Amino acid sequence: MLTGAPVTFTLACLLIVGLVWVAMRWRYGGVVETLEARLVGRDDKIKDYQEKLEGASPDEAKARIDALESRLQRLEPRRIEQEECDTAREILSKFSGAVAVTQDMQSPDARPLSITLAGIFQSAGWDVSSPAVLGPANPPVEGIAVTIHDLNNPSDRDRAIFEAMDAIGHPYGRRGGLNSREQLDAEILVTSQV
Repeated sequence: MLTGAPVTFTLACLLIVGLVWVAMRWRYGGVVETLEARLVGRDDKIKDYQEKLEGASPDEAKARIDALESRLQRLEPRRIEQEECDTAREILSKFSGAVAVTQDMQSPDARPLSITLAGIFQSAGWDVSSPAVLGPANPPVEGIAVTIHDLNNPSDRDRAIFEAMDAIGHPYGRRGGLNSREQLDAEILVTSQV
């Protein structure tokens, strides 16, 4: 009887291992199939992205998207949000002065933007004039230029204008050399972005 014990024990162990294997396969078979299906789906998705991106790396794709967004931003009309208007108005209200907000009549979005800028200065208590030009000789690349008398030695008022323009959030150029014969403290030229 003792001689058959190792064979019986081995068969019992094999039977238990087999039953555990069948139970585990039954229990986790669906999970494995689901994971395999997800992997195939991800592989298909990655392949689809690679085809659509023409083999570009993620960094190259991001650079292309950023370039397209930049182009789109230049095409959209420039606006100033109410919160930015309020912040700029608060900064400007600490000073008074005279400003000309000049619009380029060749620029399609210069008029609404220059009207908004003039309104900000006017509501802060500044004297505002709104001349128009037809194609300025030296248009700013940024689409907006702020010209003061002396760029190398700006007054507190000049710094407040720059701070207000920074708060507005649109890119703008800073220029010096405002004609001192004019009774202006600054001129803001609004034209198309180049």
